[in-house]
Amino acid sequence: MHLRRCCWRRSGGAERNPAPDPYLVAADRLGVDPCKCLVFKDALTGMLSGRSAECRVVAVPNPRTDDVSVFASAADVVLGRLTDFDDVSPFFEIR
Repeated sequence: MHLRRCCWRRSGGAERNPAPDPYLVAADRLGVDPCKCLVFKDALTGMLSGRSAECRVVAVPNPRTDDVSVFASAADVVLGRLTDFDDVSPFFEIR
């Protein structure tokens, strides 16, 4: 499995979260199908944006997050912290 990273900053006519635009543009620039992308987010609107782009979503709550249970319906998995993430393969075997 090959992993690639993409950073993209919103500009022009792209819509903000929870529109799927940021993730659709990033997937297009990487030349991959959005369903092959992992989105790491710490906010519900970003998770909803990734979900609406048909990406796999990993919730990584920040220290100010009061109730992580709201992430359960928007994310494929909720991590305690980013360092808890160690394997991408389960995300792509589910679909």
